[in-house]
Amino acid sequence: MTKKALTLALAAAMAVSAVMTGCGSNGGSGGKGTDLSKGLKAVSDLKCKSNFVISICGATLEDGINSTTGQPAEGLNTLAKNQMKEKFPQVDVEFVSVPWDNASAKMQTILMSGGTDLFTQGGAFQPEYYKEGLSQDLTPFLEADTEFKYEDNFPANFRTHQNCTSYDGKALLTLPWAVGYRLIIYDAEIFDQWGVEYLSDTPTPEEVLEKAAKMTGTNPVTGKQNYGLWYSANTLNMSYLIPLCEYYGATECTGSWDDQANLQWSMDTDEYAKAVQWLIDAAEYVPDAATTGGGAEMFGTADNDIAIALDQNGGKMTALITQDPSQKDYLTGKFIPTMHFGKNGGNWTPCDGMGMASQLEGDDAQMAWHLLKYMTCDAAQWQEDNWGPAMSPNLGVQAGFPDWDIWRKKNAEVAAQATHPGYEINPFFQATIQPTLASMMSKAIAGETVDVKAELADLNKKAQDWSASKK
Repeated sequence: MTKKALTLALAAAMAVSAVMTGCGSNGGSGGKGTDLSKGLKAVSDLKCKSNFVISICGATLEDGINSTTGQPAEGLNTLAKNQMKEKFPQVDVEFVSVPWDNASAKMQTILMSGGTDLFTQGGAFQPEYYKEGLSQDLTPFLEADTEFKYEDNFPANFRTHQNCTSYDGKALLTLPWAVGYRLIIYDAEIFDQWGVEYLSDTPTPEEVLEKAAKMTGTNPVTGKQNYGLWYSANTLNMSYLIPLCEYYGATECTGSWDDQANLQWSMDTDEYAKAVQWLIDAAEYVPDAATTGGGAEMFGTADNDIAIALDQNGGKMTALITQDPSQKDYLTGKFIPTMHFGKNGGNWTPCDGMGMASQLEGDDAQMAWHLLKYMTCDAAQWQEDNWGPAMSPNLGVQAGFPDWDIWRKKNAEVAAQATHPGYEINPFFQATIQPTLASMMSKAIAGETVDVKAELADLNKKAQDWSASKK
């Protein structure tokens, strides 16, 4: 969550920085000198360079102890020295760990200097990298590879995910490396104590609000304070707004983020107001600390005081079960995940991908493609075995999730239904929309009256002026 929030916060800075550097035109299809007309060569036939660099944000390079499981775990240097050397004997792979602190600027510098061949980065930056000629289109490699089918390895909707493609959606820029959790989770024990019927598997916003209202106050069994709902009012991506907009038929704007001057804004519509009004109405049932993203510290434990939590994950419960399997039945029976509010129960799911630097061509580019497939497929299982439990986007890894891991299984279902294009690459969202909505929710949590229609009319005018300033 923190990693993704950081990625989002830096989106506007990345767009400005990239334009200022004047890096050039798009990386093109399949590299400048890569002939894929006859398909891909076998790895053993490639006459490529001997060293490849893979830069990964937040990578663990050295062997150590997985803090979640308490078990020994291999670092990426061991993967390169052993498994990858066996798979690709003619090349040496060097891994570089890029800290998430100011990761966009650091990765941009690495790409501009030609210092890496493959790289991961928050999806917000991928289309901008491609626009500035720092990465290349993977579509020709995918089309030339007769042994690799995208949909056999990753959810089909990630192939057109805004985090993974060019601004116009025509170029596939990455294969999925990591995805986030976007679940609604409710505490069945608290529901039982209040005598409230459990949430349906695909709850509506109205259902959630109605049941949250019934479980806010003093718990009739424990005598402790309960809150019917939790959301983070200051989260940088406000991902819960996306499925709400889908449910109510609202659209923030239309157009292309590559053409900000001609965006058509529609945050002053009745539909958008309904989505935001739900968040304002829901503020009555969340803890005060939700204003700053707090209040859910005990969620996932026996001392939890929140009945329903939006855009939560099963990380804490999974970690507890991994450390102490005797808690499995209790935690899986207490914290139940559901689908979300979006179309077919989906929600926008962030996707960090692995892409290919633009300077690669010919056999070097073909070898990079094979390395990329290995990292997002074979190494995805390695990553799970050593540094899981986490939410892998690889379908093979997902198939191996333990049956008791109801949270990752449900998150895979939610992610597979994600249809909204998202607004992670929207610089105006981070600069103005998010602060405005956060202020509105904070006022509501504090018990102040919020005029949603008036606030949104003003916000939409600011958005229109912002786009006009780009002309």
